[in-house]
Amino acid sequence: MESFLLGICASLLVSAILYVTAVFISRQHIRHLEGYWFQTIPGLVKSPYSIGRFTYNKFSRTFSWDGKNYTVKGEPVANWQSFHLHYDPMNRRILYIFGGKTKDPPSKFDGFGVMDLQYKDRKGLIPIGGYFQDARKDASPQDFELKRLEDVEDMLGVVQGRRSLDHYHRDILQRYHEQPKDNEPGV
Repeated sequence: MESFLLGICASLLVSAILYVTAVFISRQHIRHLEGYWFQTIPGLVKSPYSIGRFTYNKFSRTFSWDGKNYTVKGEPVANWQSFHLHYDPMNRRILYIFGGKTKDPPSKFDGFGVMDLQYKDRKGLIPIGGYFQDARKDASPQDFELKRLEDVEDMLGVVQGRRSLDHYHRDILQRYHEQPKDNEPGV
């Protein structure tokens, strides 16, 4: 009986160690994603761009994905943020539930998204695209592509300087929209 209990305790201890190790490794895989990302959404003709930000909260040990959606002229259309974000290392993707608010007309929205990840050279695991789906009945899935904001800045030769973040993002969006489409930045 003692060996049976000892076996159960050992099994539980090993399971706990493996779980904690897997969670730590999973977090480390996507920790480098923190920062700003440029999102293009071809299916949204009036507001095809978003600038999103990955952040990690060390107290709650959770990641979040939030940002703003913009028109082709760089005018803000909506704010959004994730309420739950899950990294799936087996399928190399991030699953998230989000909510947000449009500016004109003011309304709230909710939905879910899937972000595909891929290993790129020495950059590690990076998001390459995915889709999101608004929770409304009449909504359809919207595909998107992601690029690090720094890559887009370098391609366009844009520097923030002393401008506010909103003015800076508006400038990037306008310049990106005006560029020839065969000169897209690599990831």
